[in-house]
Amino acid sequence: MKKIQFIVLSFIIAVLCLSGCKVQTVEQHDQEQQGTTLDQGKVKVVEGSEKNKNPQEKTQKQQQKSASSTEQKKETTSDFKKETTNSKQQDTALQTEKSTVENNGSNQEKTISSPTKESAGKEQQTKPTKDKVVKQEKQDKNTVTKKKSTTTHKEKNPAKQATVTEKKKYVTISIRVDTLLKKENYERLEPALQSEKYVPKNGVILSTSTYEIQHEDDSAWDITLRALQQHHIHFEYEGAAKKYGSIYVEGINHLYEKDAGKLSGWMYSVNGKNPGVGCGSYEVKDGDHIVWQYTVDNGRDIGL
Repeated sequence: MKKIQFIVLSFIIAVLCLSGCKVQTVEQHDQEQQGTTLDQGKVKVVEGSEKNKNPQEKTQKQQQKSASSTEQKKETTSDFKKETTNSKQQDTALQTEKSTVENNGSNQEKTISSPTKESAGKEQQTKPTKDKVVKQEKQDKNTVTKKKSTTTHKEKNPAKQATVTEKKKYVTISIRVDTLLKKENYERLEPALQSEKYVPKNGVILSTSTYEIQHEDDSAWDITLRALQQHHIHFEYEGAAKKYGSIYVEGINHLYEKDAGKLSGWMYSVNGKNPGVGCGSYEVKDGDHIVWQYTVDNGRDIGL
C-alpha cells in the first residue's frame, strides 16, 4: 500500500510541474524566429531611411540651435546688468540714510550739549503757564461744585413750594338750637319733643367739628352731610345738590320746620353771615365756619 501511495503522489507532483512549465511546439518555435527576423529588417530599413535624409535639414537644425543659444546668452547678460544696477541703487540709498541719521544725531547732540538762553527762557515761561492751568482747573472745579450746590438748593425749593401748595384745607361746622331754650318757644313744641334728647340744655346738637375739604367743588351741604352721617344724627332733606344745586333741609335731630310755629325751621350761616344761596350751591373755602341754627322767626331771631 505504501508503494502505491508513493507512486500516486509522485505522479501528482509531476503533473503539477508540467502544468507550470511552457510546452512549445515546433511550429510555434519557427513562428517566433520569423517574427524576430522581420523586426530586425524593419530596424535596418528605418536606419537606412534616416541616413538618406537631406543634409540641409541637419544644417537648419544646427542654425536654429545656435540662434537660440545666443538669445539665451543675451537674456542672461541683460538680467545680470539689471541686478547689478538694482544692487547699486540699494547701496546708494542705504548710504544716504546712514548719512542723514548721522547728521540728525549730531544735530541733536549739539542742541542737548549747548542749550541757548532763549530755550531756558522759554522753559521758565512754560512753568508758570502750567501752574496757571492747574489753578484754572481748580477754579473750574470749585465753580462746578458751587453750581451743583445751587442746583440742589433750587431743586429743594420747588419741593417746599409743592408742600406749601398741597396744604390741606379745613372747615368747621356746628349745629345749635339756642332759640328753643326759651320757655315760650320750648312750649310750642309737641310734648314728645320736649326732651333733652332733642333739645339739649346747652342748646348744642353738634359741637364745633373740623372737616377736610376733599374736593375743590365741595359745598356746604357736602360738609353737613358728612358731619351728620359721622355722628349718627337724624336728618331729612329735599333736593339734589349735584343735579339741581339746591337742597332744602326739612329736619335735624327730629326737629322739623314749623314744629315751633309757622316761621320756624333750619337755616345756615357761613362766618356769621347769610351766604345768600342754598347750602348745595355754596362752595366752601379754607377756614369757613358753618353753623346750622333752628329759627323761630324766619332768621330774624338769629341775626340772619
